[in-house]
Amino acid sequence: MPRAVAARALLQTGECMEKLGRGPEAYNSYRRIENEYGDQAAIVGLARTRLAAWVGPRNLQFEEGLPGRVPPFPWTVQAPPQGASYVAELRREGCRSHIGCAVVTAPVNVPGQNGDLMQSFSAAAYRGKTVRLRAWLKLEQFFQTAAGPLRFPDAEDRAQLWLRVVRTNNRAGFSDSMDDRPVRSSEWSRAEITAQIDEDAKTIYFGVMSFGGARAWIDDISFELIEK
Repeated sequence: MPRAVAARALLQTGECMEKLGRGPEAYNSYRRIENEYGDQAAIVGLARTRLAAWVGPRNLQFEEGLPGRVPPFPWTVQAPPQGASYVAELRREGCRSHIGCAVVTAPVNVPGQNGDLMQSFSAAAYRGKTVRLRAWLKLEQFFQTAAGPLRFPDAEDRAQLWLRVVRTNNRAGFSDSMDDRPVRSSEWSRAEITAQIDEDAKTIYFGVMSFGGARAWIDDISFELIEK
């Protein structure tokens, strides 16, 4: 296959992955163009423009998007198991910030599964640095289920902020999922993760998980460098 055609195909693949909310796969397609098709200047330029979207997190205040829908890219949701009934929704009411927030629901009909709302971006600007991820979380423990009955709290109900780093060659880097300090309160509670980003970090992932079938609310997210 001619190199121009192959590079163009990779670009189109990346664009399709973006539309499907599959950010990491889109990112990898654009990086392949940059790394393997340096002789295709025009297409490399387009790929680099796309990669610029991964220099840091976006839409942390949920100011973009439509209520009742999944928050727009770069926010993504994990592929649900067959028969799962959870969803992530953007909200404009009931938020702590009065701007926007999101609600993530774990599937009550698929035991052991969690709901997950996340985004990812290039770690290049953060290598070797310390960052702090903060957000406000709460659980909505009483709510009407799709089947009709009122849903009561469960011992497994919890919300957890998480941050994970993938290093070069897909090796695992820093990882913290707040397993030792989950949020179980129905009041807004501050959640925080401080991370030392690996020197060879490739991609940073972060998000919020809901366990046990409760609805986890997340609002007022911040991601910042900590200067030493």
